[in-house]
Amino acid sequence: MAMLIQEYPRKAQFLNAFPESLLGDENKRKIFWNTSRQEYFFGRHRTCFEAILYYYQSNGRLRRPDNVPLDIFLEEIRFFQLGPKAFAQVVESENLREIKPKIMPNERWRRFIWQHLQYPESSILARGIYIISMAITLLSSITLAIETLPSIRTDLLGLCFSETILNGTSTYQFVAGCPRIFSTMPYFTIETICVSYFTIEFFLRLISTPSYKYFFLSFMTWVDILAILPYYCIVPLLATSTSNGVNLTVVHIFRLLRAIRTLRLLTIVRELRSMRVLGRALKESMFDLAGAVISITTIAFLFGSAVYLAEEKNNADYSSIPTATYWGIITMSSVG
Repeated sequence: MAMLIQEYPRKAQFLNAFPESLLGDENKRKIFWNTSRQEYFFGRHRTCFEAILYYYQSNGRLRRPDNVPLDIFLEEIRFFQLGPKAFAQVVESENLREIKPKIMPNERWRRFIWQHLQYPESSILARGIYIISMAITLLSSITLAIETLPSIRTDLLGLCFSETILNGTSTYQFVAGCPRIFSTMPYFTIETICVSYFTIEFFLRLISTPSYKYFFLSFMTWVDILAILPYYCIVPLLATSTSNGVNLTVVHIFRLLRAIRTLRLLTIVRELRSMRVLGRALKESMFDLAGAVISITTIAFLFGSAVYLAEEKNNADYSSIPTATYWGIITMSSVG
C-alpha cells in the first residue's frame, strides 16, 4: 500500500459532523498535525482517503472506489474510526456476509477429529479425508446403479433361489439365509466396505461433535443415517430368512435408500469458488428471475387461452386451458 502525503485544510467544519471519528475529533487528529508545514499529514492510501473525506462532505455517504481492494478499504475505515454505520454501508453495498465463528469441541482430541472431518479446508490431511469420503460415496452410488441393471438384478435374485427340474418343469425354491449373495457377487463386498467406512466416519462425528443438538438437527446427519441403516437391516433380514422366502420388495427399498448418501456429493459445491459465485448471483437476481417467470407464465396463459378457443373443437391435444398453457410455456421457453 502506497504511503502518500495529501494536504487538506486545517479548518474543515464538515469534519465536526462525526465527532467520534478520527478526523472529527480534534484531540485525535492533532497528532497528525505537521507544525512546520502547517498541515495534516496522513500516511495512508490516497484514493481511500478521498473516499473517506467525501464521507464527511456528503454527511455520511460512503462507497468503495472501484480500483481499491476491499480489504484495504476496510482497513482504512477502521483506521479513521468511522464507526459501525459506515461499516454497515460497505457491508450492504458489497453484499458481505458475517462470518460466523466455528463451534469446536473443548477436548483437544475431539477438536482434532471434528476439524478434519467437518472442515476440509483446514489442512492437507482434512482435504485428503474429504476426497476419500467423496470417492467412496461415488463408488457406492455407481455400484448401486449397476445393481439395478436387468441382467445384474436377475443374477442377484437368482442367488437366493435354487432351481429344481422335475418332468421338464423348472421350480424355484428360496434358499434359507441366501448365503451365496454374501460370497458370490462382488457388489456385496463393495457395499460392505463402503458402509463400514461410512459407519466409522459417522461414529467419529458422533463422538467429536461440539453440540449433539445441532448434530442431530443437521440434514446431512440424517442423510448419513438413512444411507447406513439399510445395510444393517438387509443383512439380518436375508441371513435369518427361512425357506418360506423373504419380501424382496422390502430388500430392494432398503438397498435403494443407499442412494440418499449421494447427497453428500453436493458438499463439493461449497468447495468450488465458481459455484459460490453462481449461487450468490442467483440469490441477488431472485426477484428478477421471479419477474421473468411471471411474465412468461402470463403471456403463455394468454396464448394458451387463445389456442384453446381456436382449437377446442378440432384438436384433442388442446382439451383445456391448462393443457394449452403448458403448450405455450414449452413453445416460449424452448424450440417448441
